[in-house]
Amino acid sequence: MAHTVCLSDPTSTPLPALCLECLSCCDLPVTCPYLGVASPDQKGCFPSAPFHGPSFSDHEPVLTQALTSFLPRYLLEQRDVEVNVRDKWDSTPLYYACLCGHEELVLYLLANGARCEANTFDGERCLYGALSDPIRRALRDYKQVTASCRRRDYYDDFLQRLLEQGIHSDVVFVVHGKPFRVHRCVLGARSAYFANMLDTKWKGKSVVVLRHPLINPVAFGALLQYLYTGRLDIGVEHVSDCERLAKQCQLWDLLSDLEAKCEKVSEFVVSKPGTCVKVLTIEPPPADPRLREDMALLADCALPPELRGDLWELPFPCPDGFNSCPDVCFRVAGCSFLCHKAFFCGRSDYFRALLDDHFRESEEPETSGGPPAVTLHGISPDIFTHVLYYVYSDHTELVPCATQALARI
Repeated sequence: MAHTVCLSDPTSTPLPALCLECLSCCDLPVTCPYLGVASPDQKGCFPSAPFHGPSFSDHEPVLTQALTSFLPRYLLEQRDVEVNVRDKWDSTPLYYACLCGHEELVLYLLANGARCEANTFDGERCLYGALSDPIRRALRDYKQVTASCRRRDYYDDFLQRLLEQGIHSDVVFVVHGKPFRVHRCVLGARSAYFANMLDTKWKGKSVVVLRHPLINPVAFGALLQYLYTGRLDIGVEHVSDCERLAKQCQLWDLLSDLEAKCEKVSEFVVSKPGTCVKVLTIEPPPADPRLREDMALLADCALPPELRGDLWELPFPCPDGFNSCPDVCFRVAGCSFLCHKAFFCGRSDYFRALLDDHFRESEEPETSGGPPAVTLHGISPDIFTHVLYYVYSDHTELVPCATQALARI
């Protein structure tokens, strides 16, 4: 039988009500004036009004145990809070758990995807600040959790696979003999420099060879990781090479983030003798819209002219005449959407089967030299527009009548 409790300090603003599966696991006294216990037939959380009774110190151990055990589980498992979220001091929940000596919480956070790799800024901070030897041992024994046991963002996973596997890639960069299979549409949407080069100097090329001595293949791979995922991992010995590439490709946000992170790492290493940071990581802030907004440009380009309306009057950061290099055309009720197989196959099993010709529905190119066309039946252009934006940017604003139609796809 599920019970619910509300934790609140009578001397402060009440905490949000928490739903707990069972009280028996923490030995909380049901008569505790600070913990309201629901009746067996009551559903949902208790109101967050404070309870009055003995001093807070009398119940501090009970509340400390509840807050370090149940609150993190509630936030991660019920509220879907990012486990590696950072505050204004660039500190993560794992760092504070190590600093305060909560071993059980440290193990829980590590098991749920908290990052603490050796020789990284976060890893060294947690190790240096750990309050106890058991926590230090847990951090040293830490191994990166696998994809099957960590909570992940499916859209981020898709973009990472798109880069790693190069499925439906349309250009290969060879940097000092190392090949990188990439997609023109992604590079063009994320970088004005690549958009220009792919439409001029590299136009029509399926292989681009880069032999310049200042282009490091490791740094180039890290730059691609940033363009695809918004995240970057680079060894400190290659940071200057990465900064040079970021400047060349006019990625000013990345250049600023690299410089800021290098400064933080340098200050930390100087103030904490014995630490060794070898890997620098750049991550976008929580809910950062830049990556999804850039990918949404591809959906903008895919829209047929009759559905664009005032879209192209808006000041998008995309250069005039941006060529998204579509490789498939979807015909929907007479409207032609110029899209990319890499996104539709990677995001939908249905479209993967369709575009792999399992159903043999591919048709002749719509125009001479144009991409192959596939006709979709039983769906309106408006509904497919929602599909389009969700496939590219993982976001679309649905009206109630569109939900059932989308569920069939």
